[in-house]
Amino acid sequence: MSIGRSWCVSICVALWLASVAPAAALELHMLDPRAGEVSAADVLSGRIDRHFSVPLSTRVALEPSRQPRWFRLEIDAAEQTGEQVLTVARLPMRELEVYLPTPAGGYTLESRSFFAPDAEHFSPSTFIFDLPDALPPNAPVYLCVEHGGRLFLGIDVMPAADFYRHERTFVAAITAGFMTIAVMLLVNLVFLLALRERLYAYYVAFLASQMAWVLFASGIAFVLPGVHVLGQYPGSLSGTLLTLANALMLQFARHFADLPTRHPLLDRALRALLFAFLALALGFVLPVEFPHRWVGTAASAVFAMLPVLLLFVMLQAWRAGSRSAGLFLLAWLPLGAFGAYRTLISFGGATPSLLTMYAPLFAVALESVVLSLALAWRMLGLRIQRDRAQYLADYDVLTGGLARRAGEQRLHSLFTACMAHGRAFSIAFFDLDHLKTINDVHGHSAGDACLHEIGARVSAVVGDRGQLVRWGGDEFLLLLPDCSPARAREIVTSLCAAIRAQPLDHRGTELALGISAGVASAAHQDSNAQAMLERADRALYAAKRQGRGRVVASDASEPGRPLPA
Repeated sequence: MSIGRSWCVSICVALWLASVAPAAALELHMLDPRAGEVSAADVLSGRIDRHFSVPLSTRVALEPSRQPRWFRLEIDAAEQTGEQVLTVARLPMRELEVYLPTPAGGYTLESRSFFAPDAEHFSPSTFIFDLPDALPPNAPVYLCVEHGGRLFLGIDVMPAADFYRHERTFVAAITAGFMTIAVMLLVNLVFLLALRERLYAYYVAFLASQMAWVLFASGIAFVLPGVHVLGQYPGSLSGTLLTLANALMLQFARHFADLPTRHPLLDRALRALLFAFLALALGFVLPVEFPHRWVGTAASAVFAMLPVLLLFVMLQAWRAGSRSAGLFLLAWLPLGAFGAYRTLISFGGATPSLLTMYAPLFAVALESVVLSLALAWRMLGLRIQRDRAQYLADYDVLTGGLARRAGEQRLHSLFTACMAHGRAFSIAFFDLDHLKTINDVHGHSAGDACLHEIGARVSAVVGDRGQLVRWGGDEFLLLLPDCSPARAREIVTSLCAAIRAQPLDHRGTELALGISAGVASAAHQDSNAQAMLERADRALYAAKRQGRGRVVASDASEPGRPLPA
């Protein structure tokens, strides 16, 4: 079995063990809500036992309630051997009070809260209570549950050794999930700081909000020092984080799939849904006690629209040729499936459980890995395109030399370095003799072939000693850094001879090649690179006046003097 499959299997096993572990012989009874508000003394005295229901399943779904709910748990003491623990599925409860019988006939109270966990007894999967070594016969355990929304109550009694073994597997699984998200978040944050790409900013914000939502929705965040005070806020913190996470997800998805530019109509649909989530986030922040009737109704409607609309939009974009949309769908589908299931829960069509609380963690972890790889692949493609576009802007495809704008920048850079550090620097301005005649007689394809050949011969003769710039048309500039005047004249003379020595065979026709060149070297009298360029230009025209096919050198004091070619 591969590592990936075994990791997934261990997660599923851990979730299954934590949510459906077999219970001991238990009977659970719920106090009839029609009994009205009762006190703990009334319940513990047994005076209202007749108002408790017939035995229920130890896994029961509770409808929203403003009033605490009382339960009586009867445990078969004869089957309890060794150290036993009572576990209650750790789902969002404001307060869970458990009254455990004592040998003296009384009760001891232990309380837990989802929003203010006790670090000493904290478990990410359950509220745990140590049962007395010997339960008094016929002495039930009473539970008082204070919750707001719909709740799944799962109760078990099991040997402590079995519980802690299952708990270690569960903790290892969720730790792997959180670590995966954290590593992906850190990696993408580094890419954001290095690349300064807006898409990475959207993704980091989206991933951070998802991780924050999972931390608070699972209650793990409330273990951190000081965070428990947020659980006392009357607004819905997890609802705010979830809606913000979905809004940021839509913002990332729009730009990741290039919807604003390639599919504006589809983009408008997702943007409208994005603003709906932002409005919901504001509604969840409002300090209103549960139930937020209008917020809950609106949230259920918007969350119901999300998987349908997002799936439709991304499928349409993918079918239109957007690979990014397909990759986003691949990463999002598991989380989207759990989102649809949570929507069913909000409408009463499904029951919340520990699985619905922690399964999104692993869906987010999977999504973070897939989207991180997809985003890196996409950004690599964009970088390649940008580099290609930059190359086409900086280089002349026909000759392989620098384009004029890039050549001018390189010229000024070399001249500045030359003046600052006292280094030698020379240039040669030359053009291809009789190119217009070649174009007129043999066509522009012949002229292009000649220009391409000039670039090849410059590369062969000059090599890495200089840089060719196509100045325009048949004019070229040769940059020769760290090259003295005498060495520059020698290189350009050799180049002129190499070009003239071998005609170009173009479609069976031999075309004679030749250049006229003007050479100039940097001098203290040059105020800037333009002055040096103008001297080389004057020397070039001097070479043309003297019969072409030759090299003329110039310096700061002389307009130009011919050299034998």
